[in-house]
Amino acid sequence: TRRDKEDLLIENFSILSYKMQQYFMQESLKICPFSRKIIAKLKKATALKHFMSGVLGAGYLLQALYQTDNTLRKDAILQALDLNAKSTDILIKLAADDVILFRSYSIPILQIMNLFYFYETFNSVTIKEPLKMAFDFYYQDYKDTGKAINALKAIIKNGV
Repeated sequence: TRRDKEDLLIENFSILSYKMQQYFMQESLKICPFSRKIIAKLKKATALKHFMSGVLGAGYLLQALYQTDNTLRKDAILQALDLNAKSTDILIKLAADDVILFRSYSIPILQIMNLFYFYETFNSVTIKEPLKMAFDFYYQDYKDTGKAINALKAIIKNGV
C-alpha cells in the first residue's frame, strides 16, 4: 500500500531486481493508474535491453493483474507486442552486422527466439482473454484498412 513508491517502481521498471516488488505491489493495489503509467513507460523504451525487459515485465505484471480490466491488459499486450517486434528487428540487424553473439544465427532462428521469449512470458490462462482481445483488435484493423501494422506483422512473423 505504499503509493509513494509507485514512481520509483515505474522509473526502474526495466531493472530485474524490481520485478518482484512490482508484482507484490500491483497484486495488493490492483489499480489502473499504475498500469497506465507502466504502459506509458513501455512506450518510451529505446534500447534492446528495455524492449526485452519490457516484454518480460509486462508479462509478469499482466498475470498479477488477472482481476483487473481486460481492456487495460489488452493495451499492455499491444505495447509488449510492439516491443517484441522492435527487439526482433534489432536482433536481425545485429546478425546482419556480424555481431559476434548473433553472427551465425539466421533470421528464422532469431524470430523463433523472440517468439519463445514472448510465448513463455505470456503463456498463462490469466492472460488468455486480453491476448484474444489484442489479436481481434489487430485483425479488425487489418480488415478495415487492408494494412498490416508493425504489431500485426510481429504476430504473423512470430506466430504469436
